[in-house]
Amino acid sequence: MKIFNKLFKLIFSKITISILILLIQILLLYIIFEFFFKYIVWIIGGTGLLSIIIVLYLINSKTNPSYKIAWIIPVLVFPVIGVALFLFCHFELSIKFVSKKLRNSRIKNKKYLQQDISLLKEVEKDNKSFSNLSKYLYDTCSYPVYKSSEIKYFKDGISKFESIIKDLKSAKKYIFLEYFIYKESSIFVPFIH
Repeated sequence: MKIFNKLFKLIFSKITISILILLIQILLLYIIFEFFFKYIVWIIGGTGLLSIIIVLYLINSKTNPSYKIAWIIPVLVFPVIGVALFLFCHFELSIKFVSKKLRNSRIKNKKYLQQDISLLKEVEKDNKSFSNLSKYLYDTCSYPVYKSSEIKYFKDGISKFESIIKDLKSAKKYIFLEYFIYKESSIFVPFIH
């Protein structure tokens, strides 16, 4: 039984599993290189042609010259990896997908976030720079300016919880608090009671 336990521990130890995973990766790399070695001429030729097209595109684009050089060097020095990396970073499909969802969400919710123009004019009279910032936030993110709202700054968590407890004691109809992670401690005792 002891031999079985030792053998079991040896087989499922971190070192054995790490060595096994490393050997599997080496085997997969060997298989990939064997498969692609037949097409190496086409791969190098295709990526070389793509790297020339990308370099011409970068040279003719109206972007920052340091950005151009930062891409031209890896694309020319390491054509296979450079081309793949450029195409991956340039197209950013996942970011475009998320951006599209956010844009659609903003359009859908814009009717709920209407800006009071008279309030914006009032802010413009009081503070021009704040008015510009408010217009920018509304135009880019659809965040309107509200009146009769206040912000409290708490220098630490204890003063925040003291304020919350005071507000809880004055609540009349209901209390809604949402915390994702908390630990029962002396600070949370008043919330429970």
